[in-house]
Amino acid sequence: MSNPKVFLSLILGLLTLQGCNRTDSNTATPAHESKVAVSSSKEQPQTVAVSSTPATVSETVVDAPATPLENKVPSSPPVAVDQTDTSPRIGPGYFGGKQDAVVYSTPSIEKLSVSPDGRYTAVSRHINAEGSLLQIWDLQSGQVVKECHEPLGVTSVAFSPDSQVLAYGARDRTVVLQPIPEGPARRWERHRLSIGGLDFSPDGKKLASLGHDNRLFIWDVETGKLISQAIDGEDRFASEVKFVAPDRLWTLGTDDKLRWYHFKNNALVFKNEVKLPENTWVQAADDDSLFGLFPDLSLHVIAASTGKDLMPPPFQPTLTESKTLKPSQRMTTVAVASRSQNFAYATANGTLTFGNQTKPAQTEKVKLDTPVAALATDQEGRFWVAATETGDLLVITRDQLFAPRWLEKQEIDGPLVAPKFSSDDKTLVSVKGPDNIIRTDIETGLVQQQITFPESKAMNDKNYMTTVVADPDQIYCGTYTGKVEVWDLKKSTLTASIPVSRSGSAITSLSLAPDGKQLLAGDAVGTAVWVNLGNDSPPVSRQAHKGRVRAAAYSPDGRWAATAGEGGIVVIWDVAQQSKRSTLNGHDGLVQALAFSPDSHLLVSGDRQGELRLWDTQTGKLVWKESLRSAQLQSQDHPVMAEMIRWQDTFPDEGITSLAFNADQRVLAVGTVTGYVQTFDLINFRELSMVFTGGPVSDLKFADDSSSLLVSIVPGEVIKCWQSPKPPRMLSGHEGYVRFAALDESGLRAVTGGHDKQLCIWDVNNGKLIQSLDNEEVISAGALSPNGLNAVTVGFGSGVFFWDLDQMKRLDKRYGHKGRIWALAFAPDGNQVASGSEDQTVRVWDFATRKTRLTIPHDSAVRFVKYSPDGKQLLTSTINERGWKFPGRFQLWDSSNGKLIVEFKGHRTSVNGAVFSEDGTEITSCGADSQVCRWNASTGKQLSNLTRRNGLSHIDFIPGSPFLVMLRFSNGVFIDEAGSLKRLSEFNVPTRSIGDLNVSSKSNRIIAGTQEGRVFVWSIGGE
Repeated sequence: MSNPKVFLSLILGLLTLQGCNRTDSNTATPAHESKVAVSSSKEQPQTVAVSSTPATVSETVVDAPATPLENKVPSSPPVAVDQTDTSPRIGPGYFGGKQDAVVYSTPSIEKLSVSPDGRYTAVSRHINAEGSLLQIWDLQSGQVVKECHEPLGVTSVAFSPDSQVLAYGARDRTVVLQPIPEGPARRWERHRLSIGGLDFSPDGKKLASLGHDNRLFIWDVETGKLISQAIDGEDRFASEVKFVAPDRLWTLGTDDKLRWYHFKNNALVFKNEVKLPENTWVQAADDDSLFGLFPDLSLHVIAASTGKDLMPPPFQPTLTESKTLKPSQRMTTVAVASRSQNFAYATANGTLTFGNQTKPAQTEKVKLDTPVAALATDQEGRFWVAATETGDLLVITRDQLFAPRWLEKQEIDGPLVAPKFSSDDKTLVSVKGPDNIIRTDIETGLVQQQITFPESKAMNDKNYMTTVVADPDQIYCGTYTGKVEVWDLKKSTLTASIPVSRSGSAITSLSLAPDGKQLLAGDAVGTAVWVNLGNDSPPVSRQAHKGRVRAAAYSPDGRWAATAGEGGIVVIWDVAQQSKRSTLNGHDGLVQALAFSPDSHLLVSGDRQGELRLWDTQTGKLVWKESLRSAQLQSQDHPVMAEMIRWQDTFPDEGITSLAFNADQRVLAVGTVTGYVQTFDLINFRELSMVFTGGPVSDLKFADDSSSLLVSIVPGEVIKCWQSPKPPRMLSGHEGYVRFAALDESGLRAVTGGHDKQLCIWDVNNGKLIQSLDNEEVISAGALSPNGLNAVTVGFGSGVFFWDLDQMKRLDKRYGHKGRIWALAFAPDGNQVASGSEDQTVRVWDFATRKTRLTIPHDSAVRFVKYSPDGKQLLTSTINERGWKFPGRFQLWDSSNGKLIVEFKGHRTSVNGAVFSEDGTEITSCGADSQVCRWNASTGKQLSNLTRRNGLSHIDFIPGSPFLVMLRFSNGVFIDEAGSLKRLSEFNVPTRSIGDLNVSSKSNRIIAGTQEGRVFVWSIGGE
């Protein structure tokens, strides 16, 4: 690393991601002597500005200075280009937030089931961060007969007894009935949370659905009407429901209890409860047998009626001296046939063991090449479907155990070609095998099109694809034999085969012009080739280039292009003249990645040794250079590395592989073959965040608003790295859970409290503890006045503590509530405090006198209180007496007289948090049901409703910005655009659980208290 301060900055950044203290002082040496004009104003964001003076077409050769620049840039600043952007920012430039897989190269299998007659198998694949693709396969033909896409995922599946209908639970809380093989699906919506288990009655006329909302429903399959329902226990999550007879069924939950019901005269009647052995992980079940994994990792067969063992454990591993298990003794999955009592289980070394409950000592083993992640069978145990950890499917017939057949097999076969985003950034184009191209929709993770080259054009060891680029209508494939094959996506035909390399050498780089009318290709012998598209025989123009051409790129305005390769040479071309404009000498090694800035005024190049060079395209002068750390370039233990080394002309096996600017040119992203992505600040020329994606990076793309960075990984996965705030400050001093964490309106002072019975006051900027006050009991909740001079706290009892933080002393402990106090809130003027309690009341206290001014009765326990911006209204939410999985009441009151103004109806479970808009006219709420709702504060009308994948709480606004902050259970933070609820940022806090999350009322800071006792403070933009 050329600058020690930058190196130190990165080290500090990595430490913070591990939960260590990190400050905002991680800046590098500023680039004052710059070809890039740097603004120093704190009121406006700094911008990169370059010369817009047009250059002549004649070629110039530019050599980089011989002495190290150490992040400095050549002198004589160019004419400034105004790129001022005064919009609020989250980072800017940090992309160390949560990573979501938006496209999986081999989607993992989450649910697997075989129809009772053994004809079909249902496979639910996790195709992106949230969504699932449910496929129904015909086992005889080996074909998919139906596909269903569920944007929020699939949670359970069940076949009807006649195998003609598949029922599945979607994470959007619906029960879906899909006829097989064809027919319209029916969707039933009555559950408040997602479905945990489904099962048909033996006659197929009824369907039982067990939801995570603790509700058990019985449906009439023909009419879709709800026949009966019951509340299935409390404080547990559903895992399975099973009909054992038309009038008897049982349910299973996370509390290790099996509950039996009778169903007669269209009524569900609870009969009894069976306690299973503690911490039993139930793997499979038939009518009266549960196959459960015990804490000692032994497999037991348990009677559903008694909870006792039915037979000796069929699997009992023994621990080694080091207390670990060998792969052969680590079980992965179990399946059982309900009628024949045949069962099978898999271990991590790929062994399947088959047996029968009536003959437990007689087993047969089948060894597969890969571990099995899921297993399913029909009622008789004739057909067994196994899903591997790599997403493959194979079928094993009971009569031919040792002759399995593949239903679907994902494997690396042929050269590894770098997956690329299409020019419209909507699809990922990847190559599977030697002659298959896959187009995957980036938004959904669904495969849009799979293209197989005809036999006459089939690829082989002497003719294979080396690189691909695509626009919405065509895919252009460079080949090892020096041709470019053009595939028309609308016609699904191969329309042209263009001989590009005169010597027949491999096409090693390929770029498509912004208007789609021209290609720029480079080959393995050092030729840059211009291919004009649009007619049957495209004219070709060739230019000599020094050594193998490993990178090519067009500028966004289409005026310039660049190529690079061996010898460290970068050539900038005039596109109209198809002639060299300048030759840039600044690299020592092979250059294999290029990217132009959005305004076309900058060009960045990256080489095999991890060196970066930033060039002014107008003058050809070097603007900045940097080196990636050697740790980012060291070879990783990745399964595709050996293949990359084998196919030298398709994808590099070392160094920088991809580059991208964000829209305003403030941030540069750099991807490497080892899976690291590093972002750089191009205003101050310093490192920002670094993330590890887990695979060789082949392409990069920023979202238009820079809220996320898409990273394409070989052989065809896409990871979304969310933007995150600046590295947080950490306040260390608490021991144990921090349940109260708040900032004053300036964001400079923090007040925290928790299980260690200490109320702590902090200087945030310096990270210093100002005072620690003994509370004498646990602090479970609290509130801080806007000016930070007063506070109130509560424990697990009914008393309220009043604090004067100017004098650093406790004023009083006052009683009034008759039950535990759950929530506290100061009025905007700091003179009044509202408290919500288990005793079903809200009390409004006068802080100066510590007396109750007003009591507002509710019909159940109050869990949340919030004042309106003018202090005249008070928002409250209650929890249903049956638990948080049922809707409580969400209401707005007059804070002066306690009269109800309006009630908001629409949440399916309890409301965990809400916030007023700055003018008080709108309310945004979030709940345990994963809903985010916007309301008209005057009428109570719901304005919008969005369902997330996880439960939400602690919602608040960043003052003066459109940013809405929420806590995702249990350690994630969302930042959304308030009006559209569009996700702008997401990051995980290094903790098992966040105890409290709050926003400063007038600054742009967020504070979070954690289960481990650490307190984090983030600054959102502009600081």
